[in-house]
Amino acid sequence: MTRYTILLDPDDFNDDEMTAGASYMEESLASERPDSLWSVGVACDGEEPGAYERQPDGTIRPSAGMVGLIERAWDHALHCLVSVRETPARGDLIIAYTTRGGVRGGCGHVHSTEETAEACLDRDRAGCRSQGGYSDRHVAPITLPDALSLPRVPWSLIRERGWDLEDIAHEATARGDDALRRRAVKAARR
Repeated sequence: MTRYTILLDPDDFNDDEMTAGASYMEESLASERPDSLWSVGVACDGEEPGAYERQPDGTIRPSAGMVGLIERAWDHALHCLVSVRETPARGDLIIAYTTRGGVRGGCGHVHSTEETAEACLDRDRAGCRSQGGYSDRHVAPITLPDALSLPRVPWSLIRERGWDLEDIAHEATARGDDALRRRAVKAARR
């Protein structure tokens, strides 16, 4: 079994991002090349960031052949990190969940729970994997402001989360958003 070590540049990310990125990257590499052992860490003083392969004689050499695979794994890790960063501001009420990706875009669904969004993401990843690729999507929260800007506002979920639709109508009036006000009033009458 071949052993690879990936050393990441500590100047590129903060400690939390580096720890999460290294973990995601190890998982991605292990799933793509299960015949190899992977270790991802941070380059220390005197070490060059890059990919290294332990030779049978115990020496460690740069691994040029792994560059494409490692770039894909690191891209995957970066996309996964988006979900670490994409948390709602304090006080923002999460109405629902969706999936988003910089390359593939979003799923277009409004999932009522994080679990259903994860299941949707799992299906997308499986579909991409079956075609030799990977999905860059991640689960993302839909906050109240996000939900109110959707083409089809999930009024029932907003009600379930405790928002009074008449209050939303008043807020929309204060903001001068007459279209949203009309939609909120109409939903409140149902």
